[in-house]
Amino acid sequence: MTFRWMLGLKTLPSILGLRKGWPIGKRNIFSIIREGDVLLYHPYDSFGVVMDFLNRAADDPNVLSIKQTLYRIGKYSPVIGALCRAAENGKDVTAVVELKARFDEECNINWSRHMQRSGVNVVFGLVGWKNTL
Repeated sequence: MTFRWMLGLKTLPSILGLRKGWPIGKRNIFSIIREGDVLLYHPYDSFGVVMDFLNRAADDPNVLSIKQTLYRIGKYSPVIGALCRAAENGKDVTAVVELKARFDEECNINWSRHMQRSGVNVVFGLVGWKNTL
């Protein structure tokens, strides 16, 4: 991964590289974010901290909106549950879903419909970029 885009930033975010067993501990992820910008970097590590973040955002009354990009959703997705719960809790939730997602098209379509029924604003990729079936 290159961080070339960061060169234009005035200050660099803290980079939380997630290692096996990396704990947020009892600290709320939002208290960590209040201390400064944070980049969650987890290409080969636990996705748990991201789910903790989404679940807390879905339930936190101070969170007004959630924006999420989804590529390969899969048959069982805790991300979808958190996004739907957030929308049902009155948050403005938008999910950009890639329909042509390497053999996961059916799951992506089914989950998109489920999210829409829960009040999530679902956007299907970018026009001209693999988004038509």
